This record gives sequence, structure tokens and C-alpha cells, in this order.
Amino acid sequence: MDVKGSPHRGRRSRREQGAEETRAALVSTARSLFAARGYADVSIDDITEGTRVTRGALYHHFEDKRELFRAVVEAVERELTDEVRRQGEGPGGPWEQLRAACEAYLDACLRPEVQRIIVLDAPPFLTWRGWCEIDKRYGLGVFEGLLGKARDAGLLETRSVETAAQLLLGALNTGARVVADAADKAAARRSVLETIERLLAGFWVGRPAAGQRG
Repeated sequence: MDVKGSPHRGRRSRREQGAEETRAALVSTARSLFAARGYADVSIDDITEGTRVTRGALYHHFEDKRELFRAVVEAVERELTDEVRRQGEGPGGPWEQLRAACEAYLDACLRPEVQRIIVLDAPPFLTWRGWCEIDKRYGLGVFEGLLGKARDAGLLETRSVETAAQLLLGALNTGARVVADAADKAAARRSVLETIERLLAGFWVGRPAAGQRG
């Protein structure tokens, strides 16, 4: 039989498909539990019982609970990055687009799931370095693109777009933690955004005022 012409060539086997479905179910169940209870208060048994799989099935896909948590963090980060990117591609010039992306990031971090998994639990339980590696892999490129666009338009004064993007992302992450810890989260969010705008204005040609949209 001609293998190249086989209609089954390139298709996943039932075993492969089943394995992918099991992994996805584990990540989905773990995500719900981590969001509701926090990483520290979720056990392996909680996850396997919620997914209706054995411990062996879980350990086939993940070395331990931390590795599963990393997969959950990456899933949330992908969605968050897509959301921020969409807002950054909206109407207006480079300043309006950058501001919209920053707003989208902070607004997402107000959601309980993102706040618990990304803001509160990822840094301590994945270690700060491990968390930063994930954050850079997903979010950094969005802000590099927006800042690079502003620099190319002659609106941003910086020697390194990458450095500026890293500092901005760091400020947003710290700001998200400030919002998470605040009693009045809406007021904290406004204060953080205004502070980030003032920091950015220091690099901006023409220095737009904080809160400026036009």
C-alpha cells in the first residue's frame, strides 16, 4: 500500500486524541479549582476527582502539581495577551493604542480568575524568575510592538524599545498587585493607570497629559 497516499496519513490516532483530551480536561479542571481556592488549597486528589481520572493519568501528562499550574498560567496568559493585543490594535494613534492596552491589562487583572492565578499565585509558586519568563514570552511582545510603533513615528524617545517594554510590563504587574491588595479596587486601578501614564509621558515627545485620549 502506498503510505504517502494513505487517507489516514497525518491523522491523530484515537490514543493521541484521547491523551490530548485528557490533558485539556486536567488543565480546565485545575484552572477552575485554582481560581476558586488558590494554588495552595488545591490537592492532586481534588484535580483528579474533578476530572474523573486516576493519579497515574495526571502524572502521565504532568510531573507534579506545579507543572500543571504552569500549564494553567500559560493558558490564562495566552488569553490575556490576545485580549490586550486586540485593544492595542484599536482606533487612535500610538498613545491611544498603548493606553488602551494598559487599561485592558489592568481591567483583566480585576477579574477574580486572573487576579488569583496570575497576580497572586503565579509569582510565589512558580518563583519570580519562572513567572517572569512566562510573562515575557506572552505579554512582552505586545508592548514592544506598541512602543516600537510609537518610536518609529517619532513619538517616543528611548534607546531600547525592549528595555522600555520590560519596564512597562513590570510596572503593570506591580500595579495589578496594588489593585489586588486594595480595598477600593476601582480607585486603585485609576491611580495605577494615571501613574503609568505619567511614567510613559516622560518618554513621549510632546508629553501627553495623564488621562488624555485624543
